[in-house]
Amino acid sequence: MSQVRLNHVLREELAGIISREVALPGVLITVVYVLASVDQKAATVGVSVLPDNQAGTALAALKRSARPIAAALTKKVRLRQIPRLSFVFDSTEKEAAAMEAYLDNLE
Repeated sequence: MSQVRLNHVLREELAGIISREVALPGVLITVVYVLASVDQKAATVGVSVLPDNQAGTALAALKRSARPIAAALTKKVRLRQIPRLSFVFDSTEKEAAAMEAYLDNLE
């Protein structure tokens, strides 16, 4: 499986698994990207969190749930080894909203 395809498959499957496995009332976690290492032993999962002030709580919950998430991923994706998952906060949406607000003020 190509690196691009692997990242896409992992992102799609992780999005569904996280929505089922990580229960945080009033918090929306979106998987933005997955970057698997070339040897497929590790993967960085970029997530966005709404509301933004819950990002720390969401990342802590994801880290606590990493093993159950990996176990569920094992049932969905056929790989020799499921990558070790590292979750990071992706602030792209927040930065885009700030840029849009700045541009709106220029007009």
